Amino acid sequence: MQNDQNSGGKTEVIIAIIVLLVITTSFVAYKKGIFSQLIGSKQSSSVKTNNNTNALLNNELPVNNNENEEGIANEVDESEEDFSDEEKRSPEKANESLRQGIISYAMSNLNKLVPPPKGDKWDIPIFYFVGNNNVYLELYGYDTELTGLKLLYKVEREGNGFKFTELARYKEGKEDWVLTSGNDSFSDYVIEEYDLNEDTNKWEKTDEFTDESIIE
Repeated sequence: MQNDQNSGGKTEVIIAIIVLLVITTSFVAYKKGIFSQLIGSKQSSSVKTNNNTNALLNNELPVNNNENEEGIANEVDESEEDFSDEEKRSPEKANESLRQGIISYAMSNLNKLVPPPKGDKWDIPIFYFVGNNNVYLELYGYDTELTGLKLLYKVEREGNGFKFTELARYKEGKEDWVLTSGNDSFSDYVIEEYDLNEDTNKWEKTDEFTDESIIE
């Protein structure tokens, strides 16, 4: 009986020792884990501090990615603005009836508006409108090889007809038109060209472009 009691007592002691060892080992491992984390955190903080210190010593400023993105966006916007300028255009809505009336009147009074070269007559002219009341009249001699003329008129209604006031006059040069008198405020405006369709005998708008392409 006594041997059984002694044996049981030893077993309980061994179990208690094992349990104690397990608890002690777990606690030590737990403490080491926390300690490692603390060391890692301190090392990370130290690295960041050293990096910032080096940047300041080298006169470097920390990079802000948001600022870089904004700078790129601003550069794009500015480049787009450089190409966003549109050609000047008259605010007047095209009045085809009025334009046709001006052309018809000009053709009926062409020799009064601009006397033709001596011994010659004008070939079929070309009209270029800026809005409805400003028109360029381009003229060439029919038979002689004289230099061409281009005249800018301000056109206003007068009675049953129109009043043509000459604003500028050009003569044909070797490479472009040369201003010989007056002032032209529409040289960089979009102009609309009208030519005679000889098949239908009607004046038709054939093109529009900036006057700078033909007058420099």
